[in-house]
Amino acid sequence: MVDNWAEELEINGFVSSNGNGLYSTVDAHVIARLWEVTSSRSPDTLAIKMGIWVVDPFLDWAEQEVSLAATGFLTESGGDISENAFGKWWGFENEKIVLDTLINKGIPWLLEFSQIDNLIEHFEKGLSQGVPNAPSSVSWTSKIAERLIFRSNPGWKSVRRPVIYNYYLSLLYHHKDNLDESRNFASVWLDYVMGRAAYGGEPERTYRHLEATDRAGEASNIWKIVKPKNK
Repeated sequence: MVDNWAEELEINGFVSSNGNGLYSTVDAHVIARLWEVTSSRSPDTLAIKMGIWVVDPFLDWAEQEVSLAATGFLTESGGDISENAFGKWWGFENEKIVLDTLINKGIPWLLEFSQIDNLIEHFEKGLSQGVPNAPSSVSWTSKIAERLIFRSNPGWKSVRRPVIYNYYLSLLYHHKDNLDESRNFASVWLDYVMGRAAYGGEPERTYRHLEATDRAGEASNIWKIVKPKNK
């Protein structure tokens, strides 16, 4: 069904990634994606899934994208990639409704939360105020660490301040060319991952990040010194 909407999706900033129902934004730093999946139990229904990735140029393997959220779903009210997101299944006979919902609610929501400044605000707020702490009965699924939380569950009373947010912020500030903030958050993340075998590729990945930040800062300072003054 999604491939039937290629023109509408392209107008809204999404292009086909592989010709197989996967559509992505073309931002070089933060990438939003959406695609369809069909139900194995009910083949005449589908769900529109979506997610957000940030590029990490310091990873030491071919795949240099980090998922910021467990992939979520298009719902009647927009997107939901919160920790307790449940799938919304649509019948193929509702194609027009699904498309209208995606264009008018889902895509604006997805694009809002794929803006670097909005993500920075979200993660910094999470570190300063905390995010909902799921009860022990909730199982976590993640790629490198905890999921990104966009919507809190009012039933979760306690809070936590995920250290992984320092990692995300170090990348986001790197993409904004804010070297000082990128280094500050990377340093906090390095202190955390030192000696933790569970974090594959660390601490070498963060060493590369800090070394690149230092080189960029030195180059910037040299340029300021040699840059001719306007006469």
